Amino acid sequence: MKLQNLFKSLASVLALIASVSFLGACSANDNPSGGDVPAPVPSTETSVTFTLKDSNSSSEISAVKAWVLIDNMTYIVEPDETSGKIQLSFPGISNGRVGLSAVTAKGSVWLANLSGMTFENGSAYDQTVEMTEDEGVQLWEGGPKFASVNVGAASPADYGLFFAWGSTEDNTSLGKTYSWANTPFYTGDGTTHSWSKYTTSGETLAPADDAASVNWGGEWRTPTVEEYQALTDGENVIATWTEDYEGTGVSGLIFTGAKEGYTDKSIFFVAGGVNMNNEVKGDRQGGGYWSATLAAADTVRSMNFRPQGASVYHHLRYFGCSIRPVKGKVAPVVVPEDLSDVRLIDLGLPSGTKWASRDIGAVGEGKPGLFFAFGELEGYDYVTHTQRNFFWDTYKWNDGGETSDGINKYYAGDGKTELDPEDDAAVMLWGGNWRMPTAAEVQELIDGCTSELTTIDGETVRLFTSNTNGETILFPVSGDLAKDEVKARDERGYYWSKSLNEEDETEGMVLFLGPNAVACFPAARFGGRPIRPVQ
Repeated sequence: MKLQNLFKSLASVLALIASVSFLGACSANDNPSGGDVPAPVPSTETSVTFTLKDSNSSSEISAVKAWVLIDNMTYIVEPDETSGKIQLSFPGISNGRVGLSAVTAKGSVWLANLSGMTFENGSAYDQTVEMTEDEGVQLWEGGPKFASVNVGAASPADYGLFFAWGSTEDNTSLGKTYSWANTPFYTGDGTTHSWSKYTTSGETLAPADDAASVNWGGEWRTPTVEEYQALTDGENVIATWTEDYEGTGVSGLIFTGAKEGYTDKSIFFVAGGVNMNNEVKGDRQGGGYWSATLAAADTVRSMNFRPQGASVYHHLRYFGCSIRPVKGKVAPVVVPEDLSDVRLIDLGLPSGTKWASRDIGAVGEGKPGLFFAFGELEGYDYVTHTQRNFFWDTYKWNDGGETSDGINKYYAGDGKTELDPEDDAAVMLWGGNWRMPTAAEVQELIDGCTSELTTIDGETVRLFTSNTNGETILFPVSGDLAKDEVKARDERGYYWSKSLNEEDETEGMVLFLGPNAVACFPAARFGGRPIRPVQ
C-alpha cells in the first residue's frame, strides 16, 4: 500500500509520497491537526491489534471500516472479516497522540480518543479500546443530526480526510493530486471543462457518490445546501470562533443551538482549510465543507467559515474539502400553499368525484409532481430522490429492515384498508376538501374515459377524455422510484390511491398508465409514486 507523509513548513505544505509495506489491509494519510511532523525514525515496524468494546455495555463491536490516527498519520483500515478487530503496522514511535473511529455494517459510528497511549518501536501490542457511539447532535427542531467528527477523523479536533466532490476516497491515499483530471466524472481537458454526471444546478449527490454514505453507511450522508444554510443563517444556531478547542490548540467554529430546548447542544467544526493540488491552504484560519448540492457545472455549494463567521459559498469540484456527515432524512420538498393554478375538473363521473388538474408538487398541468411512498407525507422530485432509498428499510410503516415482515400500520393487526387523514398527503399538504382517491374512484376514472398517450411541452402524458361531457385531464407518465432510481420514465406511470390491496397488505392500489393500456392494480407500498388529489 502507499504511505503519504505530508511535511509542513511555515510557507507551504509539501506532499511527499513514499512506499512503505504494511501488515494487513490498510493505507495511510497525514492528518496535520496533530502539530509538527516528527523526525524520521528507523523503518522497524510496530504492530497493534485493537479490540473494540462499547463503553456502556462492554460488548464487542464488530467494525467493517476504521480510521486510526497515530501521531499525525491517519491509517485507513479494513478490520478482520471474522472478528471485526483492527490490525495494523506502522513505522516509528507514537508520541502519545492516538485516536480511532470505526463503523459497523449497520452504519453506527464509534469513536475513541486514546491520547497518552504510546507504542515502542518494533514492538507488538494487543489493546482493548472502549468506544463511544457518535449518534449525532440535533441543533434545531426538524434539523438533521450532525456528526461530531469529519469523515476520517477520530475526534472533533482532527481534520479527517479531504475529498474531491463526488469522490468516496481521498486523493492522497490514492496517490493522486487534487486537480481537474482526478475529479470524478470529469471529461474536460483542463481548460474547457465538461462532465459525464452532475451538470445541472441543484442536482444532489447520489448515495453511491457520497463519501459520507459510502464510508459510514446507515443513514449518514453529506448535508444539503439547505441544511448548511439553516446552520449558518444565524436564526437556529450561534457560531463562536475558538483558537484552542478544549485545550487541543486547534482552531475552528463551535455551533450552539440558539432556540429553546437546544441551547445545551453544540458541535465543533475544525478549521482544516482546503486542499488544492495537494497543498492545504487556510488551515487554522478557516474551513471548507462540501454540501451534497451542485451550484453550477463546475462548482458545488459548500459551507465555509473564518473567525468572523460562517456562510454558504461554493468551491470548484476538484478542491479537497472536508465532509461532516449528517443523519436523518432530507427535509421534504415544501409544496407551495398557493393552489390558485389548480383547476377542479368535472369529468361527469357517476360518483360526482372531481379531479385536480395537476399532481402534488407539480409546476403545472402535464408536469411531473413529487414522489411519495404509500401513506407518507415526504415528497421527493427527480433531484432530491437520490437522498432517499425507496425500499422496505426506509418505509415509514415498517420496522422489519429490508423485508416487509415488520409492517405496523395498515395491516391485519389494525384492520385498516384506507389511509387515515393524517397519512393522506393530499389532506395534509393541500388541505381544504382535497384528499387522495380511493381504488374505486380510480377504476371509475378508467371506466368513464378513453385515454391515449401523447407528448405535450416535451412531457409524455396520458390524455383522458370523458365519455360523458368531453372534458379532458392530463397525467404525466413519470415512472416510479425504487431504491434511489427513477424507473420507466416516459414509459409507465403509477399514481397512488388511498386504498390498501386487501389481498396483500404489502401493497397499495395504483392508477397504472402503461404504453398500451390503463388499469387499477396493486404495487409495493415502499415505492415512490405521484399523487393526484380529488374532491
